[in-house]
Amino acid sequence: MKIAIVGDVHGAPLARKVDEIKDETNFDKLVVLGDLDRAHLAHELMDILDTEDTIAVVGNHDYSHINGETIYSGTMRKQSINSPQMWKEWANDPEATNFIRTGFERGYFGNSGILGKRVSTDLTPEQKIIVIHGAYAGDQHSSSGNSPAVQMLWNRLSNSADHAANFAVMASKRNRQGYQVMIRGHDHEPAYTYKDPAKGIVSYVPFVDSNSFRLFKHRQHTINPGALFDNNFAVIDAEPVGEDQPVVTYHKL
Repeated sequence: MKIAIVGDVHGAPLARKVDEIKDETNFDKLVVLGDLDRAHLAHELMDILDTEDTIAVVGNHDYSHINGETIYSGTMRKQSINSPQMWKEWANDPEATNFIRTGFERGYFGNSGILGKRVSTDLTPEQKIIVIHGAYAGDQHSSSGNSPAVQMLWNRLSNSADHAANFAVMASKRNRQGYQVMIRGHDHEPAYTYKDPAKGIVSYVPFVDSNSFRLFKHRQHTINPGALFDNNFAVIDAEPVGEDQPVVTYHKL
């Protein structure tokens, strides 16, 4: 099984880029990490959910646009849009707005492999994945709300302490058997971090340190593909040729 992961969309032509990734990777499952920004892209995502084996989650931009909350964002400036424009755009598209609102209330969108409110799926029998836009714990300096659900859209993993807190929640009993892998977005830059029982927390910068990382079953992992807005994506191969562990690779269109 190959899982293609696309991060923060921010106005990028989602359907066309997913088609390009499909042609390049022939993925079996798709993960979309939110922050669409534009209402018309919600309709593209709805179509993708009908045609591909897909899990998608709501981003902090999506939530803020439909709730009239102001976003200060470099990616929005690059699109020549601002919050009042987006409030109006989404308000004029009730189908797109309802799609985002319902997805936030349920914790996900998707048509397959759903276990639990915040989306989990099996990578291998030993490893479970959580898919989320932000993180369970981390830097909340820009959180737009007090509820835990909203904060999880905004949490950034800025340093080892943030990662440690996040890994602790991933492993906690409240998650039943715990999660070994977190697929997340929000921070825009491609990133890979693991927690090893002996080595502790180790972080890598994809495209600088390496493009490929083995997802050892005795570790916990966080995977951020980077923003689709910047043409970044990642692929998890659960059964790579010549390997005895799943492998995540980072790519650029």
